[in-house]
Amino acid sequence: MKRLSGLMMLIGIFVVVYSMMGDVSVASYGGERVTNLGLMHDRMINLVLGGFIFICGLLLRMFGEKLIEPESLWDSIENSPRRRFIEVVLLAVISAWIAWSILIVHTLNSSLFLMVIGVGVAVKLFRARDFNLVAKKLAVALAVVSLGMMLFHILSMFGGWANYFTMLFIMSIAPYLSSPSILVGLIFFYVLPIAVSTVLYLYFRKRVPSI
Repeated sequence: MKRLSGLMMLIGIFVVVYSMMGDVSVASYGGERVTNLGLMHDRMINLVLGGFIFICGLLLRMFGEKLIEPESLWDSIENSPRRRFIEVVLLAVISAWIAWSILIVHTLNSSLFLMVIGVGVAVKLFRARDFNLVAKKLAVALAVVSLGMMLFHILSMFGGWANYFTMLFIMSIAPYLSSPSILVGLIFFYVLPIAVSTVLYLYFRKRVPSI
């Protein structure tokens, strides 16, 4: 279980380091920065989560060989070609990022949900009989959803149609609330995911017939 355990330990370290680097203070009315209990709580959760993932990866490295059986998920992960393994990991990370950009940023800002989405995508891809076709369809779905959400917000903001999701989107960039910053927010949350999804689609399109 060297591949999976190594990946889990790297993720755990990244989550811990990212949590420690996060700022838990906010600006007060007097201009001074004060500690925010909510941000401290989020940091603590992420630290515990990162440590848990690291320990699980370490245990898999020590005892995971007993879990590998022919035709099992673990066998698919450990014995898949290196290129396939890298592609699955990248697709899982990109899918989690895009899902956060188009969905979770409006409801829940939780690293746990990102990991659930990433793991779900990875499991689906590792178990897929036709990996390239599934990856191609996933790229199309991500691009379509990103485009739909972007058009939804554009119509809401410039058409005078106020709604809950668009207000949350605007609040997420509230510290920089101006026309250029709204444009930057649209680019980061939607245009960039559309571009990445399109590149993925073109990449996997070469390997399978058109859908």
